[in-house]
Amino acid sequence: MPSAPAAMPSIIRPSSLRAWSAATPSNHLASSPSNPTPTPKSAAVDISDRRVLHIRKIARTTSGGKARQTWVMVVVGNNNGIAGLGTGRALDSGAAIQKAERNAKKNLVSFDRYDGRTVFSNQEHKYQATHLRIWPLPPGSGVIASPHIHEICRCVGIHDIAVKTRGSRNPMNVCKAMFDALAHQKTPEHIAKMRGKKVSDVTLTYFGDVINQ
Repeated sequence: MPSAPAAMPSIIRPSSLRAWSAATPSNHLASSPSNPTPTPKSAAVDISDRRVLHIRKIARTTSGGKARQTWVMVVVGNNNGIAGLGTGRALDSGAAIQKAERNAKKNLVSFDRYDGRTVFSNQEHKYQATHLRIWPLPPGSGVIASPHIHEICRCVGIHDIAVKTRGSRNPMNVCKAMFDALAHQKTPEHIAKMRGKKVSDVTLTYFGDVINQ
């Protein structure tokens, strides 16, 4: 008999994300005041892109001595607003990458993008000791950021953005900071709901500089 199709990975909406980490289960994520329409967990997602962000050797002390392993951090995405971050460790790098990829697919997040290519507005975001300053750029500008953030943007499908990193440049903190910043963008719909205004008025007032570029 033919085998049953593999279950598709679930998606977590960004507005449900607070203090996100790759180890945080989805049922522990707090809801945001914006209350978005949840994405069905059974939604089919084609995760076609995988990027290895960081590899390092680690040693774990056991009764038999030091056990050396490889630790890997991976980002996966569909290049169209959905991405996930995961880590894995194993004796060899190949097995560690596979574990990290599986974990990343369990942590998929759906991000809002302006015009399908950039963020909605300037943003400053802090995650632990890492500070990010983020700017949207005009079409064709490309991604101006550190290598880790550059790979994350490619998986998410962000093509025109500038990101400056200050403070801690620990790869894990930088990557989590970028995910957290993208998840906490203020979209026109969110601002309109909070201020009781029309989305069109909010778009012109708050995001006119992006639209006119």
